[in-house]
Amino acid sequence: RARSMRHSPLQDTALWVEKYAPSKSADLVVAPKKVREAQAWIEEAFIPGHSKFIVLVGSPGVGKSAMVQCLAKELKLQVIEWSESFSGTWQTPSFQSSISYESPISSFETFLQQNAIGYQALPLREERSSRNRSLLVIQDLPYCHGVEAQSRLREALTNFVQASDVPTVLIFSDVVEGKHRPSDLEQLIDARVLYSQFVRIMTVAG
Repeated sequence: RARSMRHSPLQDTALWVEKYAPSKSADLVVAPKKVREAQAWIEEAFIPGHSKFIVLVGSPGVGKSAMVQCLAKELKLQVIEWSESFSGTWQTPSFQSSISYESPISSFETFLQQNAIGYQALPLREERSSRNRSLLVIQDLPYCHGVEAQSRLREALTNFVQASDVPTVLIFSDVVEGKHRPSDLEQLIDARVLYSQFVRIMTVAG
């Protein structure tokens, strides 16, 4: 007899994009050439002397994040993400009645500082443990109200790019017809660092 099919509650409530998200790079809608370029950058980023920071520029929904997730899975990398939705931290010390709150920009600064030093790549002839290899992914940036907060964000990202040895991907979707305004990126990272050997800027299109 045919067995009755039961639907899992998780299947019914899962978002469409989560249900049908590509599970491997071959399923991506991103141009294969761009996928190969991104994979090559990630692999080289674990070698001393190579760029550790890449900005993936492209329209929302073009597949930038999916590409990164698929490549990280195939390369057996641990993905570490910061999200503004988890940035606020309420603390209630037993000796203090007041509640302190960590702002999104402060949380982001802490995230960058804690993750700036990570797995040091060993020579290729030595055995490496993939469990220790991490890829930082920044999809959201903290909301910055006012000149001071914007300045803190720019300083934090600029310092991180220069000091970090952890391969990091910044997903940048603030584009018009697939193209970004250089001034928008320069507001996030000092131009002297943005256009240096520290950073790779790659445009991604479907």
